[in-house]
Amino acid sequence: MTKIFSFFQATAGLRALGGEASDKILQSVRELLKSRSTLISEANGVKILDDSQEGSYEWVIINYLLGNLGRTYQDTVGIVDLGGGSVQMAYAISKNAASRAPSLPAGQDNYVNEMYLKGSKYYLYVHSYLHYGLLATRAEILKATKDSGNPCILEGFYG
Repeated sequence: MTKIFSFFQATAGLRALGGEASDKILQSVRELLKSRSTLISEANGVKILDDSQEGSYEWVIINYLLGNLGRTYQDTVGIVDLGGGSVQMAYAISKNAASRAPSLPAGQDNYVNEMYLKGSKYYLYVHSYLHYGLLATRAEILKATKDSGNPCILEGFYG
């Protein structure tokens, strides 16, 4: 019998929530998988992706589906993903451009990650703009305008 492993990885919305609330949600998903699913979930199979992973995975998926992996970086496409909690950008750059990328302090995600895919080395610029997703931005607009009208929201809308 074939075993099917499952990985459930949350994105920016849960990263923004943070702390105890996100831990409780992740634990609920683990318990649901264990008690009601035939999928096999590894110990770290339910987790929150960091922003670099989220953008990198999206870039890999799109370029895989387009048949671009294994070709030069110029033959790949970049991605911009407007999610609910964040916006991700990811695109391949030249080795020369990667060498000029600024270094960040330990513990922070690098601007550029190296990836080896289908025999080719890629330098991938990845950045996530947390709190700039569609739902997060809308919530900030509503908080900032309070009771004064806002041209982005229909007059009379409450919610």
